[in-house]
Amino acid sequence: MYITFSIARFNYEKLDEVLPKPTAILSNDRSIKATYHFGQNIISGKQIMRVGLIKKSIEAMFDNQVSWLSDPLPNMTSDVYGIDAFYHDYCRYKTYPKWRWVKHRNQLVRYAMHYAQRLHENGLFCFETVLGYMYIQNQRMKGKIAKFEVLEKKVRWVMSKTYERIERGDFKKLDREALAKARAKNVALANKASIVSRQNKVQQRQQQVQQLLNNGVTDIHSIAGRLNVTTRTIYNDMKALKVRK
Repeated sequence: MYITFSIARFNYEKLDEVLPKPTAILSNDRSIKATYHFGQNIISGKQIMRVGLIKKSIEAMFDNQVSWLSDPLPNMTSDVYGIDAFYHDYCRYKTYPKWRWVKHRNQLVRYAMHYAQRLHENGLFCFETVLGYMYIQNQRMKGKIAKFEVLEKKVRWVMSKTYERIERGDFKKLDREALAKARAKNVALANKASIVSRQNKVQQRQQQVQQLLNNGVTDIHSIAGRLNVTTRTIYNDMKALKVRK
């Protein structure tokens, strides 16, 4: 399981600040592409939902200027993340709308359409949140769909029809004030966890910088290249370490 996205090149520093090191990253003068590999082929419905919340959180981190890509980048490293750990440490949105439980197979698509609308209204509509909902429902309902491919086909139908309704203006997201209130509690909890995570990340990187300096590596560009960060970040780290350069 993985996610891959593209953001503008000027977001490099922000990517380094708000998210962990990507499993793979490619950059040019205009854009950055990043892959996070979760190292799991079989995941639960709850984890599928969490991947959706992770994706929506990443979109929010970069002001919705994110393009999602279907394939992982080729230069994969050994950095693999667990879905649950990534969700707890870096996800801004911790909850999703409540749902009605599906009792029988013939209710699944109808209920999923209604839930997709609620997801959209709360700014959490994406393939994984819809798939996670339908996967969870399918595990408990009568007339369970045996093949994942069949379930996935129904999810894509719900996605397509919901996009059609969005384009027609059948329903809209909550206004900014209402949406902000709905998310305030989640964001507050996530910010606390995010601050601790960023502090630990900075401290760990500064320790690596100090170790390289102790080993005689003093070239700023060399240190930045080894740690996969920008030279500006290294200058800031050296300033914090009170190292003259």
